[in-house]
Formats: sequence, C-alpha cells, structure tokens
Amino acid sequence: MQKNITYISSANLNHLKNLNDECYILDSTLEESFCRDFIISAQKKDIIVLFHGKQAIENVKKYGADGIICELEDKSLKLQMENLRKTLGKNSIIGLISRNRRHEAMLISELEPDFIIFKIWKDGIEKTKELLEWYADFFLIQSAGWIIDEDISISDLKADFIIK
Repeated sequence: MQKNITYISSANLNHLKNLNDECYILDSTLEESFCRDFIISAQKKDIIVLFHGKQAIENVKKYGADGIICELEDKSLKLQMENLRKTLGKNSIIGLISRNRRHEAMLISELEPDFIIFKIWKDGIEKTKELLEWYADFFLIQSAGWIIDEDISISDLKADFIIK
C-alpha cells in the first residue's frame, strides 16, 4: 500500500497540529521559525522531514532534518551524489527526482538514492503510470509519484510513495 508524503510550501500552522503522515517535505524557502517548530514537532513523533529547493542542504544542517529531495545536474551524476552523501552524512535520506525517462531513471538508480521521484502531470499521467510499472519491475529502490496537478487518480499508480 502506498504511503503519503506531504509537501508543505506555506507556513500554515495547521500543519503543526495535524502531523498524520510518516514523512513531510518542507520547501526550503519557508520561514525559519516555522521550519524550526515543524521539525521539533515532527521529531517528537518520529516523523521524517526532508527539504526541497535551493537551500535544502543548508536547511538540513541548520535544523537537523532527515534529508533532502533534489534534482541533479545532467553532468557528473556520480560525483554530485558522492558530494551529497559526504555533505549530509551516511544516515541522511536522499530522494532524487528523475525526468520521466527510462534511461534517466536507470542512471539515477545506479547512484543508489533512498528513493527516486517521478513528477506526475495530468497530461502525462499514462506515460508516467507506464514508467512506474516498468521501474517497479526492474529496480529495488523505492519510487515516489509526485502529484503536480490536482484531480489525478492515484489508486492504480505503482509507486511506494505519493507526494502531494
């Protein structure tokens, strides 16, 4: 059964009161006080908190979050991943975003992230479903479908996690 990951892009205090998922992603542009309070609340409940965005690495270190979600540059993938592991530490969680192409998914999987993420838009849902099925059949690394557009049916997505 798929597990939910909630992406938080606004400092809404209701998020602090309703920590029901096992994992949250905080946009790295969120206010410092919100990030600090959110992570303290999440840690009390053993909830995973990841950062996404330009300041993600700095925020993981600053707030003691569990890891990051990122998209690597097209060149030197292996070196970039090695640098992430060195910078964040062996125990940090790293989720890598793949454009919805098989070859890129294979290259990213070779880097051994903790999970791989495929973004899902309404107009490309069928292609992404097919990609997720193919990926699940050939790779052991967990996958996530990141719902970008609203009103997308997730019931038949073959992903370990759904980010919304």
